[in-house]
Amino acid sequence: MRIVQDDEYLDWARASESYFFRAMLGVDFASTRKVVLWGSERDIFEGSMGFKASMLNWLRQTTYLNSFRMSESTMGRYVELINRKRPVFIKAYAGSIYEVACYVLKHGLTVHKPRFVYSAAETLRPFMRECIESVFGCKVHDYYGSREVGAIAGECANGQLHVFGFNTLVEVVDMEGNPVAPGQEGRVLVTTLHNVSMPLIRYEIGDTAIAGEACSCGNPWPTLARVTGRVTDHFTCADGTLVHGEYFTHLFYFRDWVAEFQVLQTAFDCVEIFYVPRQDPDPKDLADIEEKVRLVMGQECAIEWRAVSVVPRTPQGKLLFTRSLVGAHHAPELGAAR
Repeated sequence: MRIVQDDEYLDWARASESYFFRAMLGVDFASTRKVVLWGSERDIFEGSMGFKASMLNWLRQTTYLNSFRMSESTMGRYVELINRKRPVFIKAYAGSIYEVACYVLKHGLTVHKPRFVYSAAETLRPFMRECIESVFGCKVHDYYGSREVGAIAGECANGQLHVFGFNTLVEVVDMEGNPVAPGQEGRVLVTTLHNVSMPLIRYEIGDTAIAGEACSCGNPWPTLARVTGRVTDHFTCADGTLVHGEYFTHLFYFRDWVAEFQVLQTAFDCVEIFYVPRQDPDPKDLADIEEKVRLVMGQECAIEWRAVSVVPRTPQGKLLFTRSLVGAHHAPELGAAR
């Protein structure tokens, strides 16, 4: 689907990010020394070519690092650049900065500690946050937005995601389209407020989140307690039961033989597990994982293991730990807009 976005939309998107940095993080994005670890051709490759773009990056004190290919040698060079540039903050895909943090731990390196890490573009899992904050010695502030609707919310010092209500209207609803109570999980619907060329009204963005309460940080905007993932993170059993994808990520904690993985549901009773091995997998671990997958997906669930050199990324370079090809096509329709 093609999305049309006008100049007013783009201005408000930039203003929302600027508000997040100035009002909530206390820095000016444009003039602050930073490292940006990103993976979109539209944002990076075209924008960093030529003398003019290089001069703009220099004036904005921005060092771009490409997250499309994260080899061992590349990550070593990235750590050296971070140590040399000493950025005030790092902006990165959640998965990419997590991979760098794991690399630092694996090789016993020392890395520059920025004031904060600005995580975006991917779901920031709790285990990823813990690792990044431990390695970089600073807080991770998550930022929530999308290509279709722009800036949605930013994380304050209390860990709440404040919705930029001046840019978008956000609803968290149940399967029938009714608002959920604070603390409950639901689907995210977004209405754009500044795109006259193609307004999106109660647009189902494909994410799930937990509705938040008023925050004590002083910021007046409504909150999301947490963005929990994509709708396709939820695996669907034959009886309609939903299993959150995070259940499967927990099964790979402390498995030293796996470098990265993806659990893919291809049918109600079929799961494929792609993994990049560091060494031969422990048969006891494989049996344990299979037992726990079948515990929630049913004893008849077929599990196929696929050792690969790299887990396939999305076109934007993102690594999805879990993905279902079933739930997205069998989810009940949302209620009509009211």
